[in-house]
Amino acid sequence: MVTHSDLSSYGPELQHPASAKVLMFPKYAKTAALVYSWFCLGLYSEILGPTLPTLMKQTNIDYQQMGTALSLRSVGLFSGSLLGGWTSDRWAWLRPGQLSLALLIAAVTNVLIPWVRTLPTLCIVLYVAGCSHGLLTTNGNPLLASIWGSEASGPFSLMHAGYGLGAAIAPLLAAPFTIHDESNATKNETINIQKNLVAFYGNASDSAIIDPTIPYNLVALVLLVCCGCFATFGGFRQCRIHCIRSRKNSKPGRCLKFTRTPENAVNDTTQTESCITRIRRRIQQLYQRTTRGVFVLLVCVFIMYFTIVGNERVFGKFMFSYAVFGPIQMSAQKGYLLNLIYWIGFGLARVITCFLALVMPVQLLLGLIVLGTVFSSAGLIFIPRTDSWFFAFTSVFSLFKSPLFPVTLAAINRSYAITGLLVLIVNVGSASGASLLQYAAGSLINIYGQSAFPYLVFATACVVLVAVVLLIFILRKLGDRFTLNKDQKNWEIGFPSEQNLNVLEDTLTSDASGPVKSSRV
Repeated sequence: MVTHSDLSSYGPELQHPASAKVLMFPKYAKTAALVYSWFCLGLYSEILGPTLPTLMKQTNIDYQQMGTALSLRSVGLFSGSLLGGWTSDRWAWLRPGQLSLALLIAAVTNVLIPWVRTLPTLCIVLYVAGCSHGLLTTNGNPLLASIWGSEASGPFSLMHAGYGLGAAIAPLLAAPFTIHDESNATKNETINIQKNLVAFYGNASDSAIIDPTIPYNLVALVLLVCCGCFATFGGFRQCRIHCIRSRKNSKPGRCLKFTRTPENAVNDTTQTESCITRIRRRIQQLYQRTTRGVFVLLVCVFIMYFTIVGNERVFGKFMFSYAVFGPIQMSAQKGYLLNLIYWIGFGLARVITCFLALVMPVQLLLGLIVLGTVFSSAGLIFIPRTDSWFFAFTSVFSLFKSPLFPVTLAAINRSYAITGLLVLIVNVGSASGASLLQYAAGSLINIYGQSAFPYLVFATACVVLVAVVLLIFILRKLGDRFTLNKDQKNWEIGFPSEQNLNVLEDTLTSDASGPVKSSRV
């Protein structure tokens, strides 16, 4: 049994647990910063959409080559996910610092993009930007899951709503810097050229060309501010679970919820869990990951996010070009407005699902969302080719498509813990889908024209439907991990009582021949 004197050496927080309000402040602060980080992610990822014609013109490339550059950004997402998936689990308490690093890298790439003039340079810059994307998501998602536990369904939707809000701001940053042609110097008049090119190999219309320097530098500034937000989290008390060996009265492997402070941070090496406990935990985790149900789950997750993110990237990047240069024949200004409406609906839908997740079973919510996605994407093919119809169905599509990413994560979280490994699988699928589908979209548009765009969107939506049905079946087989482990849940979300400590100690120090009941400490 741990005595009062044993606890006194680890700081006052162990002797007198802080009030609920004090403990909740870092929780809400980190959640707000994570929403802000996803706002930044949407901003610097989706500003590529309205500036796509500009980048194509300044690098003198066509749609197929642009699709290659965008696919390399997704390869960077894969690389960043590999690194972030390992570092997120290896140094979980450093996740805020890793998020800060990812945002700093993203800021640098946004400063460089306006100065790119060749395709190889553009590919390198977008690859590095993709690495920062992967590093951010592999740390942000597990961080949010660790903060909220079983209550993470709503916060997941809220955090990912930040992406839509940031993406909605992107066209507003780009539109004021549209370049007009001064064709009559004597009168000093500027005339907005409206040359909407409809051609298989056309690059871009001058009506959609902007000066990218100021918009991209503004994005970099927003990213740096968010980087500073995560850098300040060192001042908050970061609760970690340490298995510590008491001097006299407690057994090896005794687990306490320990508050990290500057005074005791230097003693971390002496307060880590025992080697035997760590080996047991790693073996059990390896066994759990190789079970048939979990293996099928991970495969399904890969397919899900391959199509979800691939669909999302294709629509976000090529929607503007399809509206302006395709059969819809919108003006550039209406194209910016369409982009704005789509991303506002994108963010709004995630806020709405944040509240719906509180009153609806998350699996039912996921099924309704995917059905709406399929029907709205089918409508994009059959609607009349007019501005009003395309505006309407784009808005409906954004309302259903947007929540798929966070609601799927929330559904998985009910049955399987969101760890760096799982987010790595999510990001590998996301990177693969975004890379291959964006390349395919660029190639198909180059060959068949802009009319290929809605068919690709509908095809990927159908694959998502099949994957969601399979995922829901697997999750029902796995069950609800929070319902099955109520005692463990109560221990995780609150300061551990002596009874919980004794239960955990008895479990971890059970006879060597007996199974280890739980490894989540």
